[in-house]
Amino acid sequence: MFQLAVRMKVFCLFAVFALIVCCQGRQYRPDEIASIARLAPAVGIRAPLSSHVKNLKVNMNDFVDRMMEKARDFMLENGLDPMQLPDTVEKFEVTDLIGIKWQGELDLVKGWLQDLSTIFRTGDVSVVYKDKKMHIEAEIGFKDLVFNYDFTARVMKLSESGMVNGKASDVKIVFKAIADIFTKTIALDDLQISHVGDIDIQFNGLGTIANFIVDKLTEVVIALFKEPILEMVETEVRKTLEDVLANIDIGDIIGGFRY
Repeated sequence: MFQLAVRMKVFCLFAVFALIVCCQGRQYRPDEIASIARLAPAVGIRAPLSSHVKNLKVNMNDFVDRMMEKARDFMLENGLDPMQLPDTVEKFEVTDLIGIKWQGELDLVKGWLQDLSTIFRTGDVSVVYKDKKMHIEAEIGFKDLVFNYDFTARVMKLSESGMVNGKASDVKIVFKAIADIFTKTIALDDLQISHVGDIDIQFNGLGTIANFIVDKLTEVVIALFKEPILEMVETEVRKTLEDVLANIDIGDIIGGFRY
């Protein structure tokens, strides 16, 4: 009976290795299998692999959720919500239906971006174990980001002033981090905005300016949001996560590893 139990444990352990190899999408050399084993907790006859995989995913999701909680606090404590936007002057040109070109400029001042502190995890976290490190990838984001500017629109001899309000929905960011299971440290590896949903723009105060000019002004503001404003968002989220990762305990997500 003892020999049978030993054989069954050995069989289960090799089954763990085989399934992890398949999940990684490539064949591992025999010397790599030993290091892959460290990703799995000790396997007993009554402990199915699926439960370990599920627990690892839950642990990583919880870990990123805690990161987002700390990130929200950091943003509020450091004046990032609301975040002041730089003043800008955007020149534009538009042609009307009869071929006349209209030139103008849009002055935008006293701008603010809100809701950075609503950042949250938007999907399951993925983990790959390679070179004795955990490579973590997660998608985070914002349900909405809202912003506003005071504006003055000048078109030929016309001039109107007021406020422009914008809302961007479903802004998503993918970040990658690397955790060293020996030093118990984790650092940000990459971060990029991966998706932006609908962007709604509303001008208040344009008076009798023609609709085709309003449409052009809307395009100008959308372009402003997609480039310089989102670049600011990406930069500030990166700085925030770097600070969070430098001060977070990762012992609970690597404590079960056997080196």
